[in-house]
Amino acid sequence: MMCRLFPHSLTGMRTARILVGVAAVAALATGCNPEQADTESTDSASAPATPAAGESAAAPAEALAVPVTGPQDGVAKSTSDMADPSGKPPSGADFATQIRYALRTDALHKALVEAETSADCPDGITQQANAVSKCTVTYGAAKIPYTVTIGANYKEGSFITPYRAEPQGVLLIAKRVQNEFWNTFGKTADELSCDEMPEAQTVKDGDETEFHCQAKGLGGDPSQVTLFKVVVKTYGPSFVRQDS
Repeated sequence: MMCRLFPHSLTGMRTARILVGVAAVAALATGCNPEQADTESTDSASAPATPAAGESAAAPAEALAVPVTGPQDGVAKSTSDMADPSGKPPSGADFATQIRYALRTDALHKALVEAETSADCPDGITQQANAVSKCTVTYGAAKIPYTVTIGANYKEGSFITPYRAEPQGVLLIAKRVQNEFWNTFGKTADELSCDEMPEAQTVKDGDETEFHCQAKGLGGDPSQVTLFKVVVKTYGPSFVRQDS
């Protein structure tokens, strides 16, 4: 509280003394010490502001569960770098056996990460024009449904059987997501992290998954935290920026 006294100019020494005395008494009565007024004002101005009730300072965003600090070991650069799965059937093996191996090869090469694979076509492969058969490829713990369609121009007894194999889902692979996130943002962000994810999981092609990755300091701003949804397509993972 700041108190200042402004006595009026008065004629006569006696009157002036009385009024000055009255003014001093008034100052004491109001609890204001003229000698401390300016000091109290300065202290009040320099005191740090405290948050109002219910307010709190914003806390920095926490990193996600898995730090991403560099390229991931065991992720191939392209399908040509992937070895074929074990158990290649011999020349002359029956058509269904060849198809099962071809499906395993397709899944493994697209994954770009080594894992145990197997394939099962519970009703076999119907080798007729336009016939559709269902199979399942197991990659690690993930299962990928496939449809196998025989070509329309196939004729019974033909030496070559044209067919089309289509996966009904794509693989989300934790190691590959982390590797791609590093390749995408590792040079432009200060800190990268991702949610904990299963080693492998089948998801819908192109759909946003439940998983996120996060970049801090993107574009040179150390205070910026950018969150991304993980999306997986046939060619691999991508990242959709989330509006803050």
